[in-house]
Amino acid sequence: MRRDSLEDLPSHHSTMQSDMRIIIVVAIILTLCISKPSLLDIDSYAVYYGAGKIENLSSFDLVIIESENYSKDEIEMLKRNGTIVLSYLSVGEVRGDRWYFNSVKVCTMGKNPTWNSYYVNVSCKAWRDVILNVLIPRILSKGFDGLFLDTVDVVDVFPNMRDDMINLISEIRSRYPNIVIIQNRGFSIIDETARYIDGVLFECFTTHYNWTSKRYEVWKDRDWIDMQAERLANLRERYGIVVLTLDYAEDNDLKNLCIEHARRYKFIPFVSNVKLNVI
Repeated sequence: MRRDSLEDLPSHHSTMQSDMRIIIVVAIILTLCISKPSLLDIDSYAVYYGAGKIENLSSFDLVIIESENYSKDEIEMLKRNGTIVLSYLSVGEVRGDRWYFNSVKVCTMGKNPTWNSYYVNVSCKAWRDVILNVLIPRILSKGFDGLFLDTVDVVDVFPNMRDDMINLISEIRSRYPNIVIIQNRGFSIIDETARYIDGVLFECFTTHYNWTSKRYEVWKDRDWIDMQAERLANLRERYGIVVLTLDYAEDNDLKNLCIEHARRYKFIPFVSNVKLNVI
């Protein structure tokens, strides 16, 4: 029998299941009792997947970090300084080194060679169980203000999962109404998901990393980029969402170009290296 849900895990996980149910209840109660931070007044943000750097991160209005790299006390320290703290969460792919990989391996459907991760069938019950009942409660129990949903654009690789991804994001919002949700790209479904999120991040807005040449490069054809930017600007007016941009560069002139391009649309920029391990 396939283990497609948390209840199907071996019996020696019963204690873990009980603990997770407690965490789920606590996380839901917390999200219902606190008000959602507003993103309307943020002017700066950072994405950082390293560890530490609390003082540096505190200088930003909003930060996106890896939840496993920080303690509850460190999260609280950031929030005391007025920083909104979001946790990275991949909803369309999973890496083989994630601690929960064996629980969702049945849901994988091919490999993304660029990031050495596995595409996931978003409709798979085991995947939805882990996302909704394990990972999100675990993240929120640490005090995070919300989530950064990455790999939403897996629906561009597998268009048949379009409705499943929309439903998953809708269910996250329904279960956790008072958390901040920012979606990375996913432009093919953004018109449907905009009502459920608080912001969208446009990764590789001006530049991208060429994995073949190992260089940071400016997009040559900006027409499609600017067309998406206009769409996001319109959605910002309609739904009140914030629009962030994330570009990759190390040269100061290239960094300035990224910032200027984002500011042209009144988007909030951040520029880092492709590993996102520097601030």
